[in-house]
Amino acid sequence: MTAAEVNALRERDPSVVVLDGRSPAEYRKMSLPGALCCPNAELGYRIQSLVPDEATTIVINCAGRTRSILGVEGLRVLNTRNPVFALENGTQGWRLAGLDLQRGIAPQTLPDPDDEQVAALGTTARALIASSGLELVSLTTTNEWLRDEERTTYLLDVRTKAEFSKAHFPGARHAPGGQLVQATDEYVAVRNARIVLSDDNRLRATTTAIRLQDMGHDVYLLDADASTADSNEQSGESGESSFVDSAFPDVDATKGMTILDASPGMTYRAGHIAGAQWVTRARLEKMQLDAAEHLLVTGQDDALLEGIATELRTLGFNNFQSCAGSPRTWADAGHEVVATPDVPADEDCIDYLFFVHDRHDDNMDAARRYLEWETGLIAQLDEQERSALNPRAQFGVLSYGRRGTTTAHALMQAVNDLEGGDGCWLFPTGVAAISTTLQAFLHHGDHLLMAETAFHATKTVYEKFLRPNGVELDAIPWHATDLAEWIKPQTKVVFVESPGSNTLEVMDLPALCKSAHEHGALVIADNTYGSGWLYRPLQLGCDVSIIAGTKYLSGHADVMMGAATARGEAVKALRESVLAGGQTLAPDEAYATLRGIRTLNLRMERHQKNTLEVVRWLEARDEVTCVLHPDLP
Repeated sequence: MTAAEVNALRERDPSVVVLDGRSPAEYRKMSLPGALCCPNAELGYRIQSLVPDEATTIVINCAGRTRSILGVEGLRVLNTRNPVFALENGTQGWRLAGLDLQRGIAPQTLPDPDDEQVAALGTTARALIASSGLELVSLTTTNEWLRDEERTTYLLDVRTKAEFSKAHFPGARHAPGGQLVQATDEYVAVRNARIVLSDDNRLRATTTAIRLQDMGHDVYLLDADASTADSNEQSGESGESSFVDSAFPDVDATKGMTILDASPGMTYRAGHIAGAQWVTRARLEKMQLDAAEHLLVTGQDDALLEGIATELRTLGFNNFQSCAGSPRTWADAGHEVVATPDVPADEDCIDYLFFVHDRHDDNMDAARRYLEWETGLIAQLDEQERSALNPRAQFGVLSYGRRGTTTAHALMQAVNDLEGGDGCWLFPTGVAAISTTLQAFLHHGDHLLMAETAFHATKTVYEKFLRPNGVELDAIPWHATDLAEWIKPQTKVVFVESPGSNTLEVMDLPALCKSAHEHGALVIADNTYGSGWLYRPLQLGCDVSIIAGTKYLSGHADVMMGAATARGEAVKALRESVLAGGQTLAPDEAYATLRGIRTLNLRMERHQKNTLEVVRWLEARDEVTCVLHPDLP
């Protein structure tokens, strides 16, 4: 939404929540009036505490476009049901529209999710891990990787600074998730390094990892809760010094020493020790320093100091010391502090964008040029740079027609929301959904348990496809709850239909799912009768729910379609089976089903009312021996 549209929306609806996805420091510099500070990685983790209900409209902003779009996409990955929009061009667009920003506002304290929310977020994280193919690694493995001299590994903690300061694992560096995605090169210097992300319940690490995967990075999740770690060692974070107030060598102590200042270029210009030479790792070898010289390396960024020290040792320098400082600590130690507006030269300050440096200080021309540069970034990538990107297919992301059109994506999202799942795929018929789903989880030598009341076409799928491929089948009665009598070591799937096809028996799904999971089997439910409105199998413990949308979803007898919705670890296998098998739904069928699904609640309620009237009438007829209906004993 443009700035004008967001402003008009807020005037019409004061309940709109605006969330600023940038860092707290950037929020303090300038922000939209009334906006709340919530860095992107925290959005999914705290959204329920920041927004009162699912009807509230959410607007995500940053300074331009990137983080607002990523914020919206992050909430979409988490199946957030609120209307969510990105503010086009961020705070710069807001000013370009003639609207005022607030400056110097302290970020509010982020609300912590309650225990129930934390548990639900952990469940969501597990589903995302499964569907994204992310790998969990132990702390032992991570420490082995950190000691590996053949390949670089980064252990990065993506939580807030306060959480990190309270507890984190030894060797971890603080890299708040939103900033890690936005400015990866500030935390990860080596391409193709292993990146291990750490947090508490894995949600923030997972949502961050997904974006890093999209950018082609090799990412893992630490299988441990950082909040329980016993380390609070300082991390040496980029951008700030933890030793600013420590004692700095005085003038007498530094006589005869060559002083190098590793501060960022513009920071050096603003103030440094008189006579100190500006240094970067890239310039160090060209400075023609004598290895016998006694060097003092200072600066206002610990990470840059560490980099210079590493480079000096590599070049054979051993007679040096490092000590972080600031203009105040230098002056307190008796050093003359000077400013050099032209040193280093503009062309040497490659860490500073001169042409837009004052875009946040009401230089409208600079803001326009920056936004033009930002929107043209993709066109500036060469073939090698583009090849590193690995964006995943997801609802709303177009890659190839067989993987879904925009209309199909909308229907996938709608059915997924209806069923309460973690991923949904569409099929040309309900039987196609059943066939593809069963073949996703059953292979040669496996054992399948199927409710005796299942749809006859489901049994045909077994006879024509699964039996010839070596899958064994046993039927279970509709009233089965404890599966111990039928379960075998090779049992992989329990297939149920409730109410049962033709005879309409209702199964005890919570009890059956509990028994199946205790024996390591998945439960797949044919939910055509329930259709996600009368009941949700996934909420009762099932792993996959299948609907023949030909019936109730479309509701107008003019569509053939099926849908399979999965949760947790079942998502990945189902997705791979669908993509490999080329299953899809034509746009017209998707549109017609979307049209029909809007009235599903009204139609299902009328179905129930009309059917019960017919049932009661039939029960009263002498020529009717028996009436089968779920409402009857």
